[in-house]
Amino acid sequence: MGYSTLTQQCCERVVLDWDGLSTKCCDGNINTGPTQMCCMDQVVARPLLGSAQCCGRQAYDGSKNGCCGGTLYSRQVHGCCGDELYDTSTSLCCNGTVKINQYADTGKCCGSEIIDRLDLKCCNGVPYDEYDQICCGGVVNNYGEDPRRGCCGTRAVDLEETLCCDGVAVYATGISSLDCCAGKLFNTWDEICCSAKLFNASQYACLFDQLLVKSSPQMDFCNGEEYDTVAEECCDGQVLNAST
Repeated sequence: MGYSTLTQQCCERVVLDWDGLSTKCCDGNINTGPTQMCCMDQVVARPLLGSAQCCGRQAYDGSKNGCCGGTLYSRQVHGCCGDELYDTSTSLCCNGTVKINQYADTGKCCGSEIIDRLDLKCCNGVPYDEYDQICCGGVVNNYGEDPRRGCCGTRAVDLEETLCCDGVAVYATGISSLDCCAGKLFNTWDEICCSAKLFNASQYACLFDQLLVKSSPQMDFCNGEEYDTVAEECCDGQVLNAST
């Protein structure tokens, strides 16, 4: 059967009169322009403001309300944890489970527990005390009240005694010339690291990841200019006579 596309629309194999505004079918009916919407094959009134969404066969403003397990709720007073509705003033949703929040405004989820953010920190879902513990790569480490402690990968290390080379801790007490280059430990007296590669320090220098060739081992570069480290010195990017 033919029909006029100007005044009619085919809706689920049924020709219905069309007002020229609606474009969607809903269980054999056509939505009436911007004032209606389809929720579970039922035409319902569309909220005038906000983000229109369906909760079962009810339409609601998604910016103010939510739908939890088929139940409408106000976002100002409730939350949805899985399919469970809860009071946000007394509880929190932690890992999909409703927990009573005994810490009020300072409570927060840490894994499946609620902690007081004023007393504890969270490390990959595990609570810890930052005064004698440290979180390294998602792992809690005990270290006592030692300000020298820091992280190397997932381990807590003494930063004054250890060099961290790409997450691997290397004991380096008294060797201030050690450094790391693309995961390799090297002595800065003998080698230089340039563009993640090691080169002989007596033959090369590196400036902004650009490899420069020395004319002799005692030469170096100052702002791109080669100079003699015995007779000259580099000061604020300028080569000066060492005696001045």
